[in-house]
Amino acid sequence: MARMAHIQIYSFFAFDSFEIDVSGNQLLFHYSFDDDLHFKHEITLDLSLVKDEKEIESAVFAIGMAEIPSYYKNFCPPKIIIRAGKLDAEQVALWTNLYEKGLGEFFYKNQIDYRGLINIEIAENAPNLEAKLPSEHMEEKCLVPVGGGKDSLVTTEILKEKGKNFTWFMLEPLPLLPKLQKVAGVRNVITIGRSVEKNFGGFKDMESAYNGHVPITAVYIFSAVLAAQIHGFKYIALSIERSAEEGNLTYLGSEINHQYSKTFEFEKAAHEYIKKYINPELYVFSLFRNLYELHIFERFAKMEKYFPYFISCNKGLKTGKWCGECAKCAFVFMGLAAFLPLEKVITIFGKNLLEDLTLEPIFQDFIGHGSGKPFDCVGTYEENKVLLWRFQQKTLAEGKPLPAIFEKLDLSRDELYEHVIAEPTNEHLIPKELLV
Repeated sequence: MARMAHIQIYSFFAFDSFEIDVSGNQLLFHYSFDDDLHFKHEITLDLSLVKDEKEIESAVFAIGMAEIPSYYKNFCPPKIIIRAGKLDAEQVALWTNLYEKGLGEFFYKNQIDYRGLINIEIAENAPNLEAKLPSEHMEEKCLVPVGGGKDSLVTTEILKEKGKNFTWFMLEPLPLLPKLQKVAGVRNVITIGRSVEKNFGGFKDMESAYNGHVPITAVYIFSAVLAAQIHGFKYIALSIERSAEEGNLTYLGSEINHQYSKTFEFEKAAHEYIKKYINPELYVFSLFRNLYELHIFERFAKMEKYFPYFISCNKGLKTGKWCGECAKCAFVFMGLAAFLPLEKVITIFGKNLLEDLTLEPIFQDFIGHGSGKPFDCVGTYEENKVLLWRFQQKTLAEGKPLPAIFEKLDLSRDELYEHVIAEPTNEHLIPKELLV
């Protein structure tokens, strides 16, 4: 891939201010490039419980900071000026790290030399935004971010088993939400409206603007923090697994990880940031930080009621059906096939992806025999090998022929990776009573 020269159009990006419109149930974030190109970012949510705007200022400001990559990436100027609120050195370090590592895939695909590019400057007249506890303390209940895929549904069932009080949270509510909610038997859902087309539509058509992946999980986390602050939730239970720790490739001497904002490194940093700068009573953690995707597939395979409704495919979340062509579809098919009868998995996807030889490059990438780990939320090389090996052994034990894709894959030693995914880890923030 040839290095693209970065054409600098603007010298800085600015987060100018934000507004909390309680009566209009709306938050407005104002940004600009070089004080020339001004624009606003809008989100909608129920603010009727807000008694004092100052109680949520720090949480709102954090959302504005988390959204910066979505706009900054369009022109990537060498300076980011923060006028909306003051940041100390610790805060600057977190956001600098998020922007640099969270945009790693974007920098790689656009061949941008990001070294020394992210420079955050705090305006002298930026206001102080101090953490302020709500007038009512947080309750012992969980807010569960839901994206439509299997992971948050497994979290839902585990919290039910443990008798925990929880509510779903969804950013940019999806059409499949009502069906999933009904099947899950979840009564309460808190949503925040974030229109991609309304907020970002004007940039994607600009001839000189860059485009690419951003650390959207950070936006999800800080949006859930605001919802928890308003509605009095003590816990935010994410559904991020240990598999997210593995990166995709090395670029300019650093690891590039499509899932950086899902790593434990970022989760821990965000957890500490939230306690110190937003609300010391809030506790953010991932329920699956000690598990791999394989372990979640094993649990989800027993939750048949969700099979007709869940979707993890990015295209499918918009169309309502699995596309059957992307790495995410191939990965979920492979994962479920390791634990379910193949016919049931085919019913979910509408075809047998293990017979589709056009997907061979993706499966080779899964096991480290291709061009690299796909830029998607998929398993590690080791667990992908184990998933395929388990399916292979199950199929042979049943006396059935292996699908066509297995003629192309070398799985001769994949049983040796079972011990890798069995190794425990203490790198998690899971409360003892919720360990699984």
